[in-house]
Amino acid sequence: MKYIINNSVDFIVAERKLYGNDKEVTLSNPACRLLLVLLENNQLQVSREELLTKVWEDFGLVSSESSLNNSISSLRRGLSDVGVDNVLETVPKKGFILHLDDVKLENLPGDYLTHNIENASSVKRPVLTTYHDLLLRVFPFAAIGLSIIAIIIFLFVFFKERTHSYQLYAHVKKCNVYFFGDVNIEKVEHYFSSARGEEVLSQCDTPAIIYYDDNNKGQSGGVAESIVSICKLNSDGQVNDCKNYVDIYSG
Repeated sequence: MKYIINNSVDFIVAERKLYGNDKEVTLSNPACRLLLVLLENNQLQVSREELLTKVWEDFGLVSSESSLNNSISSLRRGLSDVGVDNVLETVPKKGFILHLDDVKLENLPGDYLTHNIENASSVKRPVLTTYHDLLLRVFPFAAIGLSIIAIIIFLFVFFKERTHSYQLYAHVKKCNVYFFGDVNIEKVEHYFSSARGEEVLSQCDTPAIIYYDDNNKGQSGGVAESIVSICKLNSDGQVNDCKNYVDIYSG
């Protein structure tokens, strides 16, 4: 996941790095999570209590005002080093406001999805001794292999060739829900109010990121497809596991 800040700075979430002003800055884990929360609420006041919860307590860490103040100072230094100065306002005794003129979110979830699929397919098989055993065992695995290849191709076509930015749809419990910018918002709302969407959102008791996309077909006939991925976050705020929901239906 990558944020583009003021069209001049790249924030690579998985690396916890800021790139800009011919410099590279690595943020601490708390500073990285702070920046994520503030970016999602750009131009809005975020209370100290909310930051303590989302940056520390949601990850099973002990929070404190001292930790928050130190991480805010660290984040300010990091932003300043890459040329983003005086954008983090302190509202005394209340919270903080991030003032950025422009924020874009880009992602290639296909990288995560195909990586997980390839890992799932790399399982060692026992040595086969007879032609009969070979036929019985290889056929189902060949079918599975072809299915995996088909899914990988679909995911590359569906995600990796697209360069549209994501938009934040909602915060649900401990999940941030995003959708591609060219997707009809009514379709997003319909999906997450359906039984399938509720199944996905029921997993939001732990920190995660959810991505929604579809192929914009089906309204005038033809086959419509949607992919929803829920990616769990570890204690460092990095993606460590994704589960994918692919739905194909007639319009």
